[in-house]
Amino acid sequence: MLDLWILAHRRVGDLEQMRSLASALAARASEKSIVFHSARLAVSLPFLSPWMMDHRRSSALAPPWPDLVLVAEGALGNVALEIGRKSGGRTKIVCLGRPRGRMREFDLIITTPQYRVPAAANVRELKLPLHRLDRRQMKAGAAALAPELSLLPRPWIALLVGGTSAPDVLDRAAAQDLARQALAYAKESRGSLLVATSPRTGREAERALTAAFKGKARCSFWSEKAAKNPYSGYLALADRFIVTSDSVSMITEAILTKKPVAVYRLPVKLSKWMRFVAKHRHSTHMLLRPLIEAGVIEARPDRAALLEKLRAEGLIHDIGEAGTEGPPPVDEMGAAVQLIEALLTDRAPAQRARG
Repeated sequence: MLDLWILAHRRVGDLEQMRSLASALAARASEKSIVFHSARLAVSLPFLSPWMMDHRRSSALAPPWPDLVLVAEGALGNVALEIGRKSGGRTKIVCLGRPRGRMREFDLIITTPQYRVPAAANVRELKLPLHRLDRRQMKAGAAALAPELSLLPRPWIALLVGGTSAPDVLDRAAAQDLARQALAYAKESRGSLLVATSPRTGREAERALTAAFKGKARCSFWSEKAAKNPYSGYLALADRFIVTSDSVSMITEAILTKKPVAVYRLPVKLSKWMRFVAKHRHSTHMLLRPLIEAGVIEARPDRAALLEKLRAEGLIHDIGEAGTEGPPPVDEMGAAVQLIEALLTDRAPAQRARG
């Protein structure tokens, strides 16, 4: 059986993707929790992360070395590469998303369009992140909601609201426009609007949504602590979805239900620094290039690039467009498994490129 380590630090979404991939690989997986003396510094200067580990509080990273290491957070990429070096190249290192520096040294990078990873022999781009639907949780959520929703006219349209995540901004004005367009969408469909916000939505946006949807939609706001989160139930029961553009994970999970998915594109506000980094991310300047290759300078994910590809594939449509058909089948997890199985057929020690 394949021995696999998952390196984890902070981000739950990345950890869930790696767990799902490990399960699909039928691997014997061990999760290694990594703690840094200064997480902020490790994230800002990822090339220093192997030397900033708090070994007393972190999981042990010692022989026997695994066949494969999965990593997704930038600060952990350099830790994973050190494992590969210590194993003599026997351990394959796979990064999901985008590494922070030393990209040529990974055995495989499985990425998606928003990360804008340059084409290379070790880079493979999928349409979607490696999320999986929790069918058991969806079934439980559906059972709890079904009696109440059965009284509402169909189609049931779930509006899944994220929040500000640079450069996407959900402020009061954006929330009001989102509500206006979602209500128009529901009216045209002659259906019922089911609204759920998230931890990132914020009080200002929730207040604007409350005023706009009063008496016109079934609303569940994150700030209402007594309310149960209907997200899983909506995934199971809704006939269509509207999702805000900031949340790639919610968009992905809506697509995986095989129901129509409309995306509301939040306004984008780029700071001067974000514009500078985006402009120079492929720079060959003698001062900038080492900082970019080390992961010190990193461009923000370009969600618009991902959305355009998903739209071109027929997986989503914009909220103002007609779209009543569900997306075509997509099996990115199966594609990722095939990529890793092909990588593991070569058991010889890898000769990693040096930056």
